[in-house]
Parts: sequence; C-alpha cells; structure tokens
Amino acid sequence: MKTPLLARIQFAVKLIVSLAVVAYCVAGGTQQFRDHWLIAILIVAFETAAIFQPFAVSHNGTREEFTPDIMVISAAALLLPTRIGALAIPCGFALGVALRRELTFAHLDDSTHIIVASFLALTLAHLVGAPGLGLNSIAGAALAGGTLDALSLLMLAISLALAKQTKFWAFFRGGLTSVVLWPWMICLGILVGVIGWDAPWALPLMAAPLALIFMASRSRVEATEDRTRLDGLLKATTDILAANTVASVTAAVASSIAPLFESQEGRIDVDEPGEGELGVTLKSECLGGRYLIVPARVALVRSYTEHDRLLLETLASVTAFGAGQSRAARRCHRTGHA
Repeated sequence: MKTPLLARIQFAVKLIVSLAVVAYCVAGGTQQFRDHWLIAILIVAFETAAIFQPFAVSHNGTREEFTPDIMVISAAALLLPTRIGALAIPCGFALGVALRRELTFAHLDDSTHIIVASFLALTLAHLVGAPGLGLNSIAGAALAGGTLDALSLLMLAISLALAKQTKFWAFFRGGLTSVVLWPWMICLGILVGVIGWDAPWALPLMAAPLALIFMASRSRVEATEDRTRLDGLLKATTDILAANTVASVTAAVASSIAPLFESQEGRIDVDEPGEGELGVTLKSECLGGRYLIVPARVALVRSYTEHDRLLLETLASVTAFGAGQSRAARRCHRTGHA
C-alpha cells in the first residue's frame, strides 16, 4: 500500500525534529554522561524490558498492549537531567524493538514519537522541579509520565489518520483507555526513582517484582482471552453449520472473525492477504482457491501470532465443511431425498 503524501511529509518533519533533539542532547558534552552513566544504563535497561514485554490489559473484551513508558520516564525525571533522559529512553526503545525482531517502518515512525515526546515531557517536568526527591520533583515526574503518554498517543493518532488507517478521534479516544493506568505506572516509576536516588545499586533488584507483576497481568489476560475465544469458536461453528447456503456460510464466518481476532469483519477473497493481514487457504470444492482473511489490526493491538493462525485454520476447516454440507443439502432437497 502506497503511503499518502501528507503522511510522508509528516514523517519527514518528525524525523528532522527528532534528529535536532538528539543533536541538542549530545551537544551537552561527555561530562554529563560520566556523571550519570550508571543510572542512564539502568534506565535504558528498564525501557528495553518495557518494550520487549508490554503490559497487557483487557478492555471491552479486546486485548490491548501498552508499553509502560510512563513508569520509565517518571523514574528518569527524578534521576537524570533532561538531555541524558531524552537519549536513554529512545535507546531503550530501539533495543527493545531489536530484541522483538519486529523492525518496520511503523517502529521507525514510533521512534520519532518517543524521541520528541520524551524530550518535551522531561523538559516540562524539570521546569516544575529539578531531579531529586522534593515535592516539586515528584510532581514533575508525575507530569512527565502523563505528558509522554498523551503526546505519543496524539502523534500516533495523527500519523494513522494521515495514512488513512484509522479516524483520528476514534483512535485517540480509544487510546485514552490507558489513562486508567497512569496513576499506577507513575507510582511505580516514582518508587523506582526514589530507590535509584538513594541506592542505585538496588535498582536491578526491582526487575524481579516488576517482571512478576507484568507476567501475572499477561497470564490473567491470556486466560480470559482463551475462554472468550473458545466461546466465540463454538458460536461460530454453530452458526456456520446451521447455514443452509454457501452465501450464508461465508456471511457467518465473516461476521465471526471480528470478535475472535479483535479486528474488523473478515472476508473470503481470491487475492492473497495484504500487509498486516492474516490469511489461510480454504480447502473446499465450493470455495477452493480462495483465502479466508482477517484484516490488519489497529496499532494498539498486538500483531498476529502463530496461535492466531492455528485458530484461523480451525475456522477455515469448519467453513469448508459447512460449505460442503450446505451444497449437499441443496442437492438432496432438489432430488426430493430426506
């Protein structure tokens, strides 16, 4: 799919601004790095882990993944000057994406968001209170967390709207569901900052309890998702097998895809699936040579996995059987057999 001109212009502008931000931060000299090298490395490590293992939540029956950048930048606002923090967080972001092996143009676009948003959030935080443990500093750290998430979401919504993938206000409002996580993430970030200020050597010890919390949240969401999918697959099977024409079979499977895969309504097409879509071949006399396709997901929802493919293959098998049964039933009805 060709990227619209306005989207390309917007990306070019963001790239120029982000490179200017990086140049400004590096221009601060090497002394700032020597003074804060340990904390900077630890912030990079926390951001890398946050990108590599996002936080999963379930909203209106849909699984969404959020990277806890709010926690990391709240800690960075207490521990690092603006220039160091604005470099450490993008470095962690890049390492996290590299570890996930998902480097795409979308991630490059996201990197410009994180550079600009991190710099603006830390600048605003340090206008309220310099790094430290004072009340102004803690207030600034909380402000940095909310500012980073809001700015990142705003820039992402604009990018997707210009690329004509989503409607701006619909996506922006949907993304604001993460606001309910802000207080919790900010409190965790401030706790990390307090520990890092008094005992930097103890910061790695925070990794174990934080990993346990994130893994427990993902396990709970995945268990709920598995139950929901099983119910959805049973309902889809019932609807498909109850259909008495090939057209009603295809309609039933198309409508069942949206709740099963947290996407838009699916389709059966002679063309192969496009970028970001998931598709399998239908092995059926009636529908042979066609693909059962699940549309691409929106940005805040995770990409498709092998588990999703296996589920789609199961649905495709049910669809092929249902189409064959409906065709046999029509032949039987025409010949007058029971």
